[in-house]
Amino acid sequence: MDKTSLIKCGFTSNEAKIYLTLLKAKIATATKIATLSKIHRRNVYDAINRLCEKGFISYVAKNNKKYYRAVNPQKIVDLFKEKLAFSESILPDLTKLYQKSEEKRTINIFEGPRGIKTFFDDLIREALAKDKQIYIIGATGKAFEKIPFFIERVYSEMIKKQKLHVHTLANPEVNFKKELIRELLKMNKFLILPNSISPTQIFLTGNMVGIMVWSDEPVVIQINDSEIAKGFHKYYKLMKSISKKNIINKTKKIL
Repeated sequence: MDKTSLIKCGFTSNEAKIYLTLLKAKIATATKIATLSKIHRRNVYDAINRLCEKGFISYVAKNNKKYYRAVNPQKIVDLFKEKLAFSESILPDLTKLYQKSEEKRTINIFEGPRGIKTFFDDLIREALAKDKQIYIIGATGKAFEKIPFFIERVYSEMIKKQKLHVHTLANPEVNFKKELIRELLKMNKFLILPNSISPTQIFLTGNMVGIMVWSDEPVVIQINDSEIAKGFHKYYKLMKSISKKNIINKTKKIL
C-alpha cells in the first residue's frame, strides 16, 4: 500500500510514510524511522509529534529512548466517527445561520474532485427534501472515473436501496458499469440520447440545476432557482421523448 490512500484520509505525506513504516516495523526509534522512511530526522520528529497528538502512534520509553509503534488502523475510522458526531452536534445552529442568509436565486461554481463531491451532496439533499427524483441529461460515466469511491457509495446507498430515483438520459458512448445500466433499465429510468449533444452534463432536482464539465479539472455551475429549473425540466422531457426511440437498439450495443 502506498501513502496516497492515507493522504486522502487527512494524513500529510510525511505522516503517511511514518505510519506505514511503523505498521511494517512494529516498533522503532525516531532514528530508525528516519532511516526506513527516508525522511530527514528533523521532519520525522515534527510528524511523530503530530501523529501522537492525533492518536495514531504511541510510544514507550526504554533506557532514555522513545520507541514508537502504530496503533490499530481502526483508529482512522474512529476519528472520522468522532468528527461526524461533533459536526452533527453543531449542525442545527449552522443551518439556522445558513437559512437566514439564503437568497431567492443563488449561483455557485465548484471545481475539482472535492468541489464536485460538495455539489453531489447538495444535489442529494435537495432531492431527499423534495420528491426524491434526480434527472440527468448527457450522462457519460465520468464520475466513476474521477471520484470512484464517492460515486459508488452514492449509487449503492441511494439508488439500489430506492431512496432516490435517478432518471438518466445517457450519451451513446456512456461508460457506466453494465450492472448499473441493468439496474436502471429494470426501473425504466435509463434511455440513450440519439447523439452526444454536448460535452456538458445537466443534473436536475427540485429547484436545483447543475451544469457540469468533466475536464481534467472538473467544474460544475450550480443554480438554485425555481424558474430556471422549470425550463430545464421541460428540456429534459423533450430530450426524453426523442431518446425513447433509441432505447432498444442502443442498449443492446452497450450491454
